[in-house]
Amino acid sequence: MSENRNIQFGLKLGYYFAPLWVLFILESIWAFKTFEKLKKLGLEGRELNIFKKILLFPLILLITGIFPTIDLIYIYSTNEFMEWLDILSYFTLSCYGLCTSLVIVSL
Repeated sequence: MSENRNIQFGLKLGYYFAPLWVLFILESIWAFKTFEKLKKLGLEGRELNIFKKILLFPLILLITGIFPTIDLIYIYSTNEFMEWLDILSYFTLSCYGLCTSLVIVSL
């Protein structure tokens, strides 16, 4: 049973959560470097405001991904689950598409 649990944890971590956090770091670096470059080029007004909204994408990824990651690590380390954390992780992860589409619509 323990071996199956380790495999399941490894698959969830390796195929979803590890790439999620690697992409979060890469997306944050890209967004902030691009924002600084646009400011240096003298871009102002509406164009810069649009790009400021694009900076919300890493924040959305952070907010929607942190609770499922904590939930997965907590379940693996204690072999129990907290119902409220489980519900919160399902809710926030499912809100990722909604939050992303709201930013896109507001552009």
